Amino acid sequence: MRDLYALPLTGGILTGNLTVQGNILATGGVTTLSDMRYKEVIRKRFIDIEKIANAPLFDYKLKIGNDKESIHLGSSAQYWQKVLPEVVKDNKDFLSMDYATTALASSILIAAEVVSLRKRVKKLETKLARYELQ
Repeated sequence: MRDLYALPLTGGILTGNLTVQGNILATGGVTTLSDMRYKEVIRKRFIDIEKIANAPLFDYKLKIGNDKESIHLGSSAQYWQKVLPEVVKDNKDFLSMDYATTALASSILIAAEVVSLRKRVKKLETKLARYELQ
């Protein structure tokens, strides 16, 4: 691996915002503080699964920057700003979006819906089995 673009940092803490025009390659994972000992839960959240299902998903090319030819996969910050405003940041000239948090919230809510539907199916199967025995 080339070190041509390596940021010379060994240990330590970077504070502030990091803006990168281009791709980020990490040989390790990217993590966010998530320890419940450091959180005060304000409220539980719910998003209508229809809003997740209706979220736009599309291929696109960027109109700005050095790489205007690469095709990317994404969604719309304007859409998610209405559905889950915490994942969208207004940078004055443009909106940016936290895709990881959006994906996590969507996955948890979809999983909860699947569990709920499984319970309903199980109840209906039990009722059907009783009906078929008659």
